[in-house]
Amino acid sequence: MSSTTAMPTTAPANPSKPHDVRKKLWTLVKQRRIGELVTAIKQIVRSDIQHLADITAGRKLNFKTFVLVCNEAGKTHTGCIAVITLAVVAVVACIVVTVYPWAVATPLLNALGFTGAGPAAGSVATAAQSTFGVGPIFGIMQSAAMSGYGGPVVAAIVSGVAAAIAVFLGVKLWSARKNKTV
Repeated sequence: MSSTTAMPTTAPANPSKPHDVRKKLWTLVKQRRIGELVTAIKQIVRSDIQHLADITAGRKLNFKTFVLVCNEAGKTHTGCIAVITLAVVAVVACIVVTVYPWAVATPLLNALGFTGAGPAAGSVATAAQSTFGVGPIFGIMQSAAMSGYGGPVVAAIVSGVAAAIAVFLGVKLWSARKNKTV
């Protein structure tokens, strides 16, 4: 007798037939067969990891191998779920930043050295000031850090960028779902 046993409730992960696996998993969810569902998910994840390990076998650990594994991971069941989850989290984060731009703008300005008391010594802000002088962009950023006229400008830019990213990711997710690629 073999040391490995096959699960009769689901097939191993197969990137070419994701809908069959989803259908089987959903059936287990609807039937409230939690133990079998957990076992099936473990089997799918193990299969996906084994598939990725097989791809890297005998290859040098370099950027080309990393890109190959990332591309192949997106084709696996586990990778599709991870990509969807990360995209949804990114959309939600972008929406939050669109509504509350100062949640990102203030720490970013401070990290660059734009503070309420002026440019911080030894920071990117002071390096930019000594290299390029005080131009309009520098003035707006420093004003925003000091709660001046630059605040609404920086808030609008942060909100606009976050909204654009959220729309882009939302469209990508919707088209992927519509085309049943994820």
